Amino acid sequence: MSRQWWLVVALCLSLAGAPAALHAQALEVQESSGTVEALLPDLGWRQAVVGRPLPADSVLTSWIDSTARAGFGDSTCTVGPLTHVRVVAVSDQLVRLSLLAGSITVQTGSLAYEVEFRGVTIRLRGGEASLSDGVLTLRTAAAVASGLRAAALPLEPGAVLDLIARSEGPVFR
Repeated sequence: MSRQWWLVVALCLSLAGAPAALHAQALEVQESSGTVEALLPDLGWRQAVVGRPLPADSVLTSWIDSTARAGFGDSTCTVGPLTHVRVVAVSDQLVRLSLLAGSITVQTGSLAYEVEFRGVTIRLRGGEASLSDGVLTLRTAAAVASGLRAAALPLEPGAVLDLIARSEGPVFR
């Protein structure tokens, strides 16, 4: 009987640690004002309340006059009004986002962020950058842009890059 009891205790302890392990690989909503919602895998749409985890494959959407900030480690991502952003992946080394519409500001520390917008991937670490209306502004971060040309394009702090004005292909803009 005592062996079965220890197995039950071990199982309960491992299950108690499971949510913490899952939560460790997710952005977490730190601030939310106005109407901000999150589409969570297997749960559907939920209000983006403070403390809500945003794991990979989540979508964060803000409405008119609404903003939210989500963070992981020493880095944060702030979404502006009328923004639709997908969390592609979250790990100890990298957070990958796909901006579908709207504006975001990313502040990174030791963690790298990759933000994909219209086929261009911006990778930044150790600073602040914003992407609004298709214009990337590197405030204090250096970055590398992939997808603009054959080779990756290094960008210095202070750079401004219009991602909408670039060609989409050989025929269409």
